[in-house]
Amino acid sequence: MDSAIEIEDVVKRKQPKRKQVACSPLNWKDQFLMLISKMSHEISLRPTHPNSLTLAKYQTVIAAGCYTGERAKVLLSFRWVDLLNEKETVLKQSKVFRNRKVFIHPDLVSIAEKNQLIVKPESDHFPILHNERFQPISTISFNTQLRKYFERYEIETDNPSSHTLRKTFGTRLFEVEGGDVLALATVQKALGHRSPEYTADYLGVTWKKVRLGLEKM
Repeated sequence: MDSAIEIEDVVKRKQPKRKQVACSPLNWKDQFLMLISKMSHEISLRPTHPNSLTLAKYQTVIAAGCYTGERAKVLLSFRWVDLLNEKETVLKQSKVFRNRKVFIHPDLVSIAEKNQLIVKPESDHFPILHNERFQPISTISFNTQLRKYFERYEIETDNPSSHTLRKTFGTRLFEVEGGDVLALATVQKALGHRSPEYTADYLGVTWKKVRLGLEKM
């Protein structure tokens, strides 16, 4: 119960004022992994078709968003070389940190390796999703296409955007770490939040939610 008391203290403190993000996380198994599976199936049907090449790029970046939790600016700057055969990669640009290491999950490496062979990029050092000038595409362009993919693959969520992927990462990490105050601290660190209160608010953690979970134990 000590953890429950600690997380209650965090949740009940005065919440800092911040702009509310009107989006919901994806359910890890029923939505995120299902989305990846459906995209992989479609790519496999016509692996050399231009649409499949584009789909492979977006699948890689979507997976990167859910496995790293990076903000849009950093997410869209990911290069193939950042995700291939790596356990860690160094991000040189971030809203909160500079030159920090980010863990690259083996499943993300697997997706990137498979899609890199399909796409055959001109260079692994270009952003995975780039424009004609080999610069990262805009967040608006990414979000527009992401919504189209969600609609195509019947992924229902509130206000889908790149932030959906970040919130999916945070929610998943909180769950696998046990959903307690230590898990909250882990998510805070991973997302670069300024306080545990901010993270609790971000994840939608309320004392009522904690209490319901305890009653099921």
